[in-house]
Amino acid sequence: MQPSPSLPNRLFGHWLIITLTVVLSVTAALAAIGLYRELSGRSVTVVVVQSHPATPAADAEDAETSPVEHTGDPEADPGEHAAPSAGASPPPGSVASPAGEVAVTALAVEPSPAAEQPSGPEQSAPEQTDPARAPAASPAPIVAASPSPEAVAARVPPTPAPRGAPRAVADAPIVMYHHIGPLPPNPDVFRRDLTVSPATFEKTLDYLAEQEIATVTMADLFEHFAGGAALPKKSVILTFDDGYDDNYLYVFQLLKARQMVGTFFISTDFVERPGYLTWDQITEMNDAGMEIAAHSTNHADFTVIGPNELRRQLVEPKRILEERIGQPVRFLAYPAGKYNAAVMAASRAAGYEAAVTVIHGTRHTPAQAFELRRVRAHGADTPAQITARITLPSWR
Repeated sequence: MQPSPSLPNRLFGHWLIITLTVVLSVTAALAAIGLYRELSGRSVTVVVVQSHPATPAADAEDAETSPVEHTGDPEADPGEHAAPSAGASPPPGSVASPAGEVAVTALAVEPSPAAEQPSGPEQSAPEQTDPARAPAASPAPIVAASPSPEAVAARVPPTPAPRGAPRAVADAPIVMYHHIGPLPPNPDVFRRDLTVSPATFEKTLDYLAEQEIATVTMADLFEHFAGGAALPKKSVILTFDDGYDDNYLYVFQLLKARQMVGTFFISTDFVERPGYLTWDQITEMNDAGMEIAAHSTNHADFTVIGPNELRRQLVEPKRILEERIGQPVRFLAYPAGKYNAAVMAASRAAGYEAAVTVIHGTRHTPAQAFELRRVRAHGADTPAQITARITLPSWR
């Protein structure tokens, strides 16, 4: 028989077991805490899918019809922002949009530029990861004003000549353009009709130069009527409706390089919007000898709005443009070519000297100053077709 352990030995054995148990428990607890922190510290990537708003369809410019009460052609112009039809009232706080729809500005929510992706009308924006991790997406390209370092005049204004007897007629085509530039993705039939390619436009200008056909302004035409300097026998007035940014990117550069001139009809509410001219561009064009004229504030249908709104649509753009360019704005283009006797009277009362329509014609008289005819250039036209349309028999 072995002797039983003494009391000190028994106590020492119990404390050793207790100590080992405590150490193991603490170690296990620390390991569990570390594992919890490692698991809870992991990041989670959330994929967000954002749909891109579809590009609104465009509506077309009015073709040539009777001038008695001109309601334009059945085509709607994507730049010719159609106003509500007679009897229809747009929602409060809305304006005519570039697609001819009514845009309710009070409820409009624009996508963030950081999330907006350039896409075609039917294309959705790609998926984006967490904004904190993913780089910001590039916004749709917007043409920024890029004034020339030096003010280069496209044409030196003619020296005022002593006036003689007034003239009663002028044979000078007023050519009507809208877009000059490449077509956007998936263009509809209206945008195609309104868009002349830069190559076609450039070949037309080359033809004018080769045939010694002078480009003149609306002001030159009315100086001719007033008995001042006569128009050259072969003269054309190149006009561009709506104030699209491609008028600066292509038209202005091509005209300036040839020392030619054009007339640009501006809807003032659309200046600085994507796809339209900026004030810096308009100022540069004016300083280089281009003619700046009015095209309403937001492309309303002058024949259906009330008299007070009609007066505002005439007076306000004239005032704004004159403040910006520092000289009188004398001429007007009726939005979508829509006008009647009341519109003509209101235009005269607002201080305009003349207005252009979309009715076809090449002969002008002072008596029809507010019904001046134009020759339209279509997107499908070849340079030969355009030049044939604006070459008068009397020039040969």
